[in-house]
Amino acid sequence: MERYEEYKDSGVEWIGEIPEGWDVRRVKSLATGGDALFLDGDWIESDVIEDKGIRYLTTGNVGEGYYKDQGTGFISEETFNKLNCLRVIPGDLLISRLNEPLGRACLAPNVFDEYVVAVDVVVLRGDSFLNRFLTYAMNEPHYAETALMHARGSTMKRVSRTILGELKLPIPPIIEQEAIADYLDTKTAEIDALVADCEREVGLLQEYRKAVISEAVTKGLDPDAPMKDSGVEWIGEIPEGWDAVRLDKVAIRKSGHTPDKKVPEYWDGSIVWISLADSPRLRANVYVNESTTMTTEAGIANSSAELLPEGAVLLSRDASVGLTAIAGVQLAVSQHFMAYICDACLNNEYLRYVFLAMRQELEKLSMGSTIPTIGLPLMRKLTIPYPSRKAQDDIVGYLNAKVAGIDRLIDDNQSMIDKLREYRRSLISEAVTGKFKVTGVE
Repeated sequence: MERYEEYKDSGVEWIGEIPEGWDVRRVKSLATGGDALFLDGDWIESDVIEDKGIRYLTTGNVGEGYYKDQGTGFISEETFNKLNCLRVIPGDLLISRLNEPLGRACLAPNVFDEYVVAVDVVVLRGDSFLNRFLTYAMNEPHYAETALMHARGSTMKRVSRTILGELKLPIPPIIEQEAIADYLDTKTAEIDALVADCEREVGLLQEYRKAVISEAVTKGLDPDAPMKDSGVEWIGEIPEGWDAVRLDKVAIRKSGHTPDKKVPEYWDGSIVWISLADSPRLRANVYVNESTTMTTEAGIANSSAELLPEGAVLLSRDASVGLTAIAGVQLAVSQHFMAYICDACLNNEYLRYVFLAMRQELEKLSMGSTIPTIGLPLMRKLTIPYPSRKAQDDIVGYLNAKVAGIDRLIDDNQSMIDKLREYRRSLISEAVTGKFKVTGVE
């Protein structure tokens, strides 16, 4: 890409060199002009939120360069006047002080004539900049890192308007701001379209993966096999010669438990203890050998937790219902999990595939609005398709190969998504800091 003829030091580490003729400005100094402002939004209590009136926006509506249409809150004109709220108009720049990435910005959309915004949203209005350019500049990743360095709060990071106002941005002449914004509008739209294609492909592959597993564990590998009704709704028809059996008849079911968290001697030991904190491990692996939290022999001995054998099949029964994996080592589990020790006639990898196939059924069985849970009486009634051991082994061999191929395609698409997003970030960063000259700039 073509570079500018001359550069100078910006004096700001994350910006680096900028073209001659560009400026570096503090954010607060951009609020110039007759109706300029750089102000926090308003403190709006939930009890004044209504379903009509003036649209109310929060930090959740501020995406990284784009408006996120979520929430349905409004406040009445009467409440607006009573609270002396700041009147926000379409095109105003909305900057989030809360939740990462801090300092992210978007334009107030041209959907309603006016808005009121939450106190953690800063509104910037001025005539010395092009809003579209500034939206890209404020979503540059290094700018966000700078804002985060000045944030406060342990649980929810928040940066003050005063700090935001002191942050510096590269500001080219207005005609170049327009050219850069036009260029990035075009390029990011192209990249976003490619990302959407890859994401759509990932979704289709994931659905295909589910269908392949479900078909194999309920219908077998012989498409010409005569079928019969299993008597179980989620299973449907199964090949003649197969059975539908209660899982408890072919596997020993074990419940999990949590040793007392207040006793230090029960923790930081050498025994793997699987809890919901390990959900990402269970999603990503067939066998689990590690855990976020480790327990001790004393923890096992002084609780209802049991040391489960290698090969036990784990199944979550509440919160993230239906997560499953196989114990790669001796381990224990929390009360959020069941474990099944298979007898000689049940292949543990086949059982894991069955659990994957019945994920939707398990979610249907869960009850509770806050934390969905499958009760023990329902766990005792779980029924699975049950072919011969040889048929199970054949199904496992087929699925291991088939699923591995699908997973490779998913990984390839996910890798492409990551690369495209990184390229998008890099392109924005280099364009708004003048590391190359966009088309249309003399």
